[in-house]
Amino acid sequence: LICAGGGEFLVECLSYVDFKTISKNPKLIAGFSDPTGLLYPLTTKYDIATIYGSNFSFLGAEKLYQNAKMVITDRIHVALPCIGLKTNVLLIYYDYNKDRIETFN
Repeated sequence: LICAGGGEFLVECLSYVDFKTISKNPKLIAGFSDPTGLLYPLTTKYDIATIYGSNFSFLGAEKLYQNAKMVITDRIHVALPCIGLKTNVLLIYYDYNKDRIETFN
């Protein structure tokens, strides 16, 4: 299973995850950033191998970002690779990103 992307509300969803059922029928799960809240307990408490790596939304994205004239996003984890690739990026600021972005001001 590959996580599609981050999860603004993963912490709120964790109480609905049945970890015991997952541990009885384990699957390899990959993702990074917000899915860490799911991967960490699976690995540490239930001894299920997980991969802290690319989310599905990022697979192949480097080539897309590199060839783009400009990327418009409200996601810091999309903006930073673009900056590294020297691709023009417009980071849209919403109040819900405030805590994440204040660090860079």
